[in-house]
Amino acid sequence: MNGRLRAPSPALVISLLALFVALGGTSLAAVNLINGRQIEPHSLPKNRLTQAAIKTLHGARGPKGARGVQGLKGDQGDPGPTAASYAYGYLNAGPYSSYTTLLSLAGGSDQYGPGKITVDFAARVLAEANITMYGYTASTVPGDCYLNLIDSSGNATQMSQLVEFTQPAPGPPVGYTDVHVTGARDVPAGTYDVALICKADGSKTGQSFLNVVAAAQ
Repeated sequence: MNGRLRAPSPALVISLLALFVALGGTSLAAVNLINGRQIEPHSLPKNRLTQAAIKTLHGARGPKGARGVQGLKGDQGDPGPTAASYAYGYLNAGPYSSYTTLLSLAGGSDQYGPGKITVDFAARVLAEANITMYGYTASTVPGDCYLNLIDSSGNATQMSQLVEFTQPAPGPPVGYTDVHVTGARDVPAGTYDVALICKADGSKTGQSFLNVVAAAQ
C-alpha cells in the first residue's frame, strides 16, 4: 500500500471552491443586516416610513379645552345725536310785494315756536313747511316760498328750492292754495334758526307750520 496522499482532482477543487463562496456570501449578507439598537433616534426621514407606520405616529385627539375667560366689556358708545324743534304760526295779512318771513323757529309771533335749534355735533338740518294760503284780493302774479337757514351770526343760507304757487283768488267762497316746501343743509355744531319766507302779491292770510329736525351726519 502506498502511503502518499493522492492530490485532489480538479472536480473536487471546483466543488469546494463553490461551497466556500456560497457560505462566504451568506455570511457577508448576515454581517450587513442591522437591528433597531443600531438606529440613531430621530434619524429616519418620513419618506423612509410606510403609511401604516406614519398613521400610528399620530396620537389620538385629546379632550376639548376649557372655554377661555370672557373679555372685558367695551366702553358704551356715545348715543346717536339727534335733536328736533318745531314752530307753528299764522301768515300775516298782506299785501306783500316782496319776500317776507312768514314763520321761523325764533319768531316771536309764532304760537308754539320753541326758539332756535341747537346741535353740539356736525348735523344735517332738515326742514319742512306747509302753508295753506287764503286770498282776499285778486292777483295774476305767481307767488313763491323758500326756506332759509340762519346761523348764530345772522348769516342766511337758502336751504330749499324756490317753490312757486298760483295765488288764490278771492271768494266767496274764499279761494285757497297749499304750498309745501322742504329743504336740508349740512352744518357744524352750533345754534340755528330756520325761516319760511314767501312772496305773495295782494292781501293774503293763512295757516302754516314749520318742522325742523337735526340728525348726525
